[in-house]
Amino acid sequence: MQEIVGFNGVIGSGKTYQRDLLIQKGYYPLDFKKELILACGDLVGYEIIDWEEFKKSVPGVRKGDSEELIKKFPGIITGRKVAQNLGTEVCRKRFADFWVLPWKESASERVKRNISLVAADVRFLNEVRTIEQVAELCEVSHRLVFCNYVSDRYDATNNHASEKMAQHLLKIGLKDGDTFSLQLLVDSEYTENI
Repeated sequence: MQEIVGFNGVIGSGKTYQRDLLIQKGYYPLDFKKELILACGDLVGYEIIDWEEFKKSVPGVRKGDSEELIKKFPGIITGRKVAQNLGTEVCRKRFADFWVLPWKESASERVKRNISLVAADVRFLNEVRTIEQVAELCEVSHRLVFCNYVSDRYDATNNHASEKMAQHLLKIGLKDGDTFSLQLLVDSEYTENI
C-alpha cells in the first residue's frame, strides 16, 4: 500500500536508521533537507557527498584537521551549524515555506507515480501540515512517527529551533514508534518560535 512516512525525534534518536529500513522496502527517500544540502554546498563552494560527515566537520577542512580544530575551538562553526543557520535563521525566518515548497512539488510528482515516500527530518509544523496535505490531495495514507532510540549521539537538550518539536513530543510523553499528527501538536499547545 502506497504511503508517505515522516520521522521526528531529537538528534541521535534513530530517524535516519528508520528511514533506511523503509528505503530497503522500496520507499523513496525524500527528506526536507534535500534542498538544504544543495544550498549548503553552494554556500561552502563544493558538492556535499556525505551529509553526516559534513555536519560533523568544519566546512572546507579535511576530516582529521576538522576533529583537531573542534577539540581546540569548541565554538567553531561546523557543518551542522552552517545548515542550521542557513536553514532556519536565514531562509525560514524570511519565508517559512522556503524548504517546504520544493519538497511538496517533488513529493506530489512521485506519489502520483505510485511511489511511497519517507522523510527522516520532519521538524516543523509546516512540514507536518505539508505531508498531511500531500497525502490527502493524492489520496494516499501517511504516518508521522516519533523516534526515541537513545544512540551515542542522542541529544535532547539542543536548543535549536529545529529540535523544539521533538522535545515537545518527548515532554508530552510520546515513546519510540508512537505516531503523531498536526492535530496532536495543536491540541497539546505546541507553538514554534523561530
